[in-house]
Amino acid sequence: MANLTELALIRNGSVTLTFANGAASQEIELKAPDEKYVLEVQNTDPVTALIRIEGGDYSGGVLGVLDKQVVQNAYAVLGPLEGTRFKDSAGKFSVLILGVGGGAYGGTVTAVKLGLLRLP
Repeated sequence: MANLTELALIRNGSVTLTFANGAASQEIELKAPDEKYVLEVQNTDPVTALIRIEGGDYSGGVLGVLDKQVVQNAYAVLGPLEGTRFKDSAGKFSVLILGVGGGAYGGTVTAVKLGLLRLP
């Protein structure tokens, strides 16, 4: 399991977006209020990736997972992400890279890049 590092956006400023190689499973450790996080996804693999953010341990967790399919050479933005839906009891979000249909990913997981942005 890999951990994603956040990039803090600057109000009325700019930052350089960096993507990290995806792993089959990664965690997002929250350092700011929950609703201030956005996950960016880039898929350079020919196989469509299913990005899944697991439902959390709090009241909104009953809404379940958030799934987003990302085809080859496409980008997706997920969020802002609500802690009441996705945060576990350790204060983290779990993000998985799966194959379409929820099974094992049939492509190269590192071809799926993830960027975690913290809104100001």
